[in-house]
Amino acid sequence: MDSIQQIFVQEATELLSELEEVLLTFEKDLTDTDSIERIFRVMHTLKGSSAMFGYDTVNNFTHELEYIYDALREGTLEATPEILELTLESVDHLKMLIEDKESQDQALVESQASLLNKIKKYNSGQGVEVVKDKVKVDESISTYYIKFKPFKDLMKNGSNPMYLLEDLLELGKGLVLPELNDLPDLEALEVSECHISFEVILETPRPLSEIEDVFMFVEDTADIHIELIIEGAVLNEGIILELESKAIKQRPFGIETISGIIQNIQEKEQSNNSSKPQNTSVASDSKNSINSIRVSSEKLDALMNQISELVTSQASLSMLVNGLEVTELTAITENITKITRQLRDNAFSICLIPIDTLVIRFQRLVRDLSKDLGKQIELVTEGTDTELDKSIIEKLSDPLLHLMRNCIDHGIEHSDVRNEHGKKTQGTIKIQAYNSGTNVIIKISDDGAGIDLEKVRQRAVEKGIITPNTELTEQETYQLLFKSGFSTAVALSDISGRGVGMDVVKRGIEDLQGDIFIESEKGKGTSFTIRLPLTLSIIDGLLVEIGENTYVIPLYLVDKCYEIPAALLTDVSQQLVLDGDRIPVFHLREALRCANQSPEFNQIIKMKFQNEEVGLSVDKIIGEHQVVLKPLGHMYSEQEEFSGATILGDGTVALVFDINKLLKKLINESSNNISHGKLSYQ
Repeated sequence: MDSIQQIFVQEATELLSELEEVLLTFEKDLTDTDSIERIFRVMHTLKGSSAMFGYDTVNNFTHELEYIYDALREGTLEATPEILELTLESVDHLKMLIEDKESQDQALVESQASLLNKIKKYNSGQGVEVVKDKVKVDESISTYYIKFKPFKDLMKNGSNPMYLLEDLLELGKGLVLPELNDLPDLEALEVSECHISFEVILETPRPLSEIEDVFMFVEDTADIHIELIIEGAVLNEGIILELESKAIKQRPFGIETISGIIQNIQEKEQSNNSSKPQNTSVASDSKNSINSIRVSSEKLDALMNQISELVTSQASLSMLVNGLEVTELTAITENITKITRQLRDNAFSICLIPIDTLVIRFQRLVRDLSKDLGKQIELVTEGTDTELDKSIIEKLSDPLLHLMRNCIDHGIEHSDVRNEHGKKTQGTIKIQAYNSGTNVIIKISDDGAGIDLEKVRQRAVEKGIITPNTELTEQETYQLLFKSGFSTAVALSDISGRGVGMDVVKRGIEDLQGDIFIESEKGKGTSFTIRLPLTLSIIDGLLVEIGENTYVIPLYLVDKCYEIPAALLTDVSQQLVLDGDRIPVFHLREALRCANQSPEFNQIIKMKFQNEEVGLSVDKIIGEHQVVLKPLGHMYSEQEEFSGATILGDGTVALVFDINKLLKKLINESSNNISHGKLSYQ
């Protein structure tokens, strides 16, 4: 796929996502004229873009669909659930058309033929409830800038630009300014070719769609640009004379110049008349500055890689300067360190995208699956403007979709069952997101039936996962749901029940250095809480020494540090009392089988694992360190307790612990039975 085509595919995907979002909003109120306008506007943009980039099938299909919403805008057609359903089906079809530009797939061709037949029935008025004697009249005046540049061969198909301008001026009051810059010498002039362009300022009470309809049959033989100048009527005698006089020397104007002229004359007139400024604003005021730009993800990845190298080089510089004891050089180095950290944080913020980008997909999922299952479900979101690294967002989609499907299928009951239990007929699934320190918390909850722990236990026994005599805590029982092949569904379905969902969820989240917890109350509902780091590329770490080697523990996991006599640590795992609380502590020196002399004192790092406090013992805490994560490579893929490595300032390599996988391994290998059932991993 060439770069131009990639631009279209990206823009079209964003437009279809926006269209889907508006349609789901429109479904809640089929009389909402603002939604109808937005739907039409997105369709019209998609149609124009697809024609420009050679996606003729997308262009033609969208053009047919657009007619329905044009009729809805005009008030000659009444919106119905059937029209909405047809539009959503068409959106799904357009997604496939964009992926298959040539439309060679036979199933795709048949699907398009079927959809077009349904669409054309509405366009022809067959089987449609038409709103009779209803004409949409918009009395408000708007002023538009229109740039009409016919191609040379426009008149060869029978079109006449003069007739088009006449049709345009019938919509309201206008001023036509011809542009003659492309007019050839008399000897080279061809009477069958068009060499004149036109700028038009048009005041009209008619909607934008009617202006666009004037050019409907010359869209492929002319460049047409229509843009709102101002809400209101401005073409008074002073402005017309000013534009006509300037047009002799300055053409073409462009919307910015015309907007500026209008604004200047308005200000002069207001000053001369000592009148109150009009309550209108020129469109160019907001368009002279660009608030955002589109940047490819490849460029962002390259930027992050360069900043990663900068962080590593800065660490080397700091280490060298510390040994020189030159005051001026130390000050400069500290400033570079500060700037590097700020640059890193700014680059992070550029690469962060809101979780809201996933919500449209979830809204569609809830709508379609609840309809298929005959359930009434509402999706509620809170804090979805919370941001995550784009690489995490991309990998998070599938785990969250699995959780949503489970909430819909297993969690929310049918309406009659909910009524029997005194619940609202409509079930609710809620997505909440918020920042917690350097973590992002995402919580998906439902108000459904909850988890039957006894049923989960029985099914685990049937599957041979546990024995009938196995004693499990509540949290341990929940963890059984994440076992591969585990399912409590009685019958298989296309939605769930094949035992290939929850284990994928847990594995996907752990691959992102995150963890997941379950809370449930039978008859009240279930919630899944996911904790994730903000980013995976550069993190703040705690540099520690174990034996003769240096390691990194992600700083966001660290709660508190203690120093204890090494003599108190007698095994790989044991219970110690810290600040009055008895917690399990794992001795990493013993776990890693270090042969060198043990120090007199050890450092204990307290953190949380599966909602329980746990400690890790190290020989020495060196301090905080900005960690640029590097992959270990396929030769070390079996070392799951390490998520990567980083290069220190002196050029040595330090391994970065994956704390979740490290603790699971230590718990499984531990020879001690941790009291009270804490942290016994199944």
